[in-house]
Amino acid sequence: MRMTALFICVMMLPALLFAQTKAEPKKCPWGCPTFRMNSNTLLSSDTKAILDRIASEMVQFPECTFTVFAYPDTSASNKISCEKKLKTVKNYLVEVNGIETERITTIAKVKGGLKNAIDIKSDYDFAANKAVKTNACPCDYASLYFSNDASALSADVKRLLNTSATRLKSAPFCSIIVTSYSEPSKRGQALSDQRLNAIKIYLIEKENISADRIVTNNAIGEGDKNTIDIKCLE
Repeated sequence: MRMTALFICVMMLPALLFAQTKAEPKKCPWGCPTFRMNSNTLLSSDTKAILDRIASEMVQFPECTFTVFAYPDTSASNKISCEKKLKTVKNYLVEVNGIETERITTIAKVKGGLKNAIDIKSDYDFAANKAVKTNACPCDYASLYFSNDASALSADVKRLLNTSATRLKSAPFCSIIVTSYSEPSKRGQALSDQRLNAIKIYLIEKENISADRIVTNNAIGEGDKNTIDIKCLE
């Protein structure tokens, strides 16, 4: 009898392990980050940028859901603090970004993470649905033109960057490469770097484009020194 019971337990073990693995949402395949919240009710600009990007994914894939985890210790006060943080995160996604409340589950989990950390996970297969739900990335971006020795963004350059940002927001899986063509001199390379940096900062801070979607490249001597080209990153 004991041998029979042991055999049954061994045979059931893989199924039990699979069920436990299945129950725990896995991290978003596009790199949904863990971030820290030191305040129960206030979100930093960096945290808002992270949540805005998550919301853009949820808009693109309306059938996906997310679970937001916080990790309290065993004290009652810390658990209350974690629950307030979870409510703050959920309210931002719902009230600011218009995400349906039933698509966001919040869990205060004693084990599994660091104090003050917020972890967002999903079991939705973004990778499998990306090819089905998204078209090819837009690639026909306008070139930008600078005056000699100028690194500040002109009104025309900002207008073109605003248009580029709108197109990027419509295709949240797509990235761009921004290329300048400096002269070989140190002064020329420094000027190109300043222009590239100004463009990247503008897209990040003014248009809320994630930094990891913008690659910059200084192709020394390969084009017009006052032209900046933007292309889709294949």
